Amino acid sequence: MASPNGQGDTLTIQAAEFQRLQSQLIDLRTTNYQLKEEQQKQASEIDQLNDELQTKGRELDKANKVLHRSKKAKEMSSLLEENNSLQQKLQSQEDDFNLQNRTLMEEISRVCEENEGLKTRLKKTGGGEGEGLTRLRAENTALQKSLQ
Repeated sequence: MASPNGQGDTLTIQAAEFQRLQSQLIDLRTTNYQLKEEQQKQASEIDQLNDELQTKGRELDKANKVLHRSKKAKEMSSLLEENNSLQQKLQSQEDDFNLQNRTLMEEISRVCEENEGLKTRLKKTGGGEGEGLTRLRAENTALQKSLQ
């Protein structure tokens, strides 16, 4: 029903314009909702990636600590091996020293016995201050010097 003053066309145009604007508004709202949904998905993905980054960072820290401990363990192992080697050398030197000490003690004992024997022989031969005694003293002195 058209109005006699010609306003019907304006209403029809206004209704069509309103319909077009309403359709655009619905499209914009739909697009806005889609964009918000996409933003939420991306924000969620960013959070997830940040969590993964933190997890990887912690794993890297752990790996670096293990590597550091491994290096320390290798150094410790090397030091222990060196310590064992030095202890074996020390034990060998102690054994050599003990052998030399025993040998010297046996030699001193032998010389002392020989000295006592010579003193006894000297007493038996008269105990005088003669040529034999001087010779024995010289032998005794020579033996003592050879021990030193």
